[in-house]
This record gives sequence, C-alpha cells and structure tokens, in this order.
Amino acid sequence: MAIPMTNIAGLEISRLICGSNPFLGYSYRSNAHSAWQKRQFTPERIADVLEKCLQVGITGLLANYEEARIIPRALEELERRYGKRPTWIAYLGPKVDALKSVIDDGAAACYIQCGVADNCFTYNSAGQPMFKAGDTLDELGKFVEIIHEHRLPAGMGSHRWSILKLIHERDYGVDFMVTTLNYLGVHCDGYAETVKTINQINKPIIVIKTLGGSAKIHPKDGLTCAFTGIKTSDVVAVGMEHAEAAEENARSAQGIIGYLKR
Repeated sequence: MAIPMTNIAGLEISRLICGSNPFLGYSYRSNAHSAWQKRQFTPERIADVLEKCLQVGITGLLANYEEARIIPRALEELERRYGKRPTWIAYLGPKVDALKSVIDDGAAACYIQCGVADNCFTYNSAGQPMFKAGDTLDELGKFVEIIHEHRLPAGMGSHRWSILKLIHERDYGVDFMVTTLNYLGVHCDGYAETVKTINQINKPIIVIKTLGGSAKIHPKDGLTCAFTGIKTSDVVAVGMEHAEAAEENARSAQGIIGYLKR
C-alpha cells in the first residue's frame, strides 16, 4: 500500500514528507547531538536518506534555506545518482534575495517560516500574543504576493493556533499553511485547539514537530496523533536521520492512514 497523495496548489505530494532539522543540526536534544548532526550530514549523506525516502513513497521535503546550500547540494547529488529528487518546499524569512536563491535551486513552493510570523506580535507575561497591541503581520502578507509574482505556491505558518487562525481570517492569499502539532506541547500551544483550527481552515496544512522535536515522542505515536487530527488534504513532515527511519515512518504512515480511512 502506497502512502496516499494530496495536492498543494497543483503539486502532487505524499501525505508524509521529510523534514530537514536533523540535516541542518537542529536536534532539540542537546548541543552535542546538534554538533554531531552538523558533522554527520554532508550533502552526500543527506542524499542517502532522501533516496530511501523516494524509494518508500515519501515524495516531499520541507527544508530551510541557508547560505551554505547544504540542501540544494544534496538535491543535486541525489538527482545525479538517482535521476530524480523530492518536491522541495522551502521556508525562509521575507527576503527577496533568499527567495530568488531557492527558486534558482529548484524549490517547488515557498512559505514564510513559522517563527517569523510569531515575531510579528508582542507577548504578555504568560507568553500569549497580545492581539490588541497590534502587529506587523500584514508586511508578511505583502511577501506572499512577491512569492506569487515569482510563480511559486506561497504559504505562511505559525507555531500558535491563534496566529494561524488570524492569518487565515486576514486572507493573505496563501496556497497552504504550516503549524506545529504534538501532544507534548513542544512549540505547540494546545493539541485540541490546534486540531480544531486546522479543521476549520479550508487550505492544505503541513504539520511539523509531530515527534515533539527529535526523539521526545515515539514515531508511531506521533504520526498517529497527527494523522488523527488533520484533514485528508493535509501533510505531516518528520525529520529523519537515516534510511531505517524513512522505512519505519513510511510503513507507519501507510498503516495509520489506511486504518483511519482519512
């Protein structure tokens, strides 16, 4: 049984895709593990993992843009040896030069990183956004227009369901959205409210941090939690450190989606 596919602004993509935090040294475990990841993941080794992803039906990659071009170099290596590459959905801040770079490097879509939208707000002492104090979110909406001008599907994201809801209500014309979803509350401010918000938004949504940042949640538990809460048009992104993780996650996703029939 293959991993079911969905469509994001004309892009056919598997409902489980590969994240990039392990590849770029964002381990959420310890400084030591992050340092190991940065040393371990050369473009060639990233290509090894992505090749296995393609072989098991994981056809997408959600990856940051960084000046060292680790991800584009890995994709070039993968295409040289395997003849194809996953659909790359790039994320970045609202910088035109970076946008031009990811387009030149073959990104198929682009969204404004979740933390960038979160930083458009001021927060109270309890860590909650103060919406009445105003925000600079509209400036990001203008960058969505720039992404579209470059003929790429455009998205926005937030780690907070309340900000995600506001982005949707303001209707910046995004093609898809991104948010965190896990039951530990790791960069996710409430599983139930996040699920409710996701299901109220009639756009494809990519959920991240489904394993709570690296090894905090068992992969099958995290994937079950995510696929149970999202729509059939939505996608789950999970970072993967090795080929075995790609195989296990693909098998789990197949089984969970098949069981849920959604």
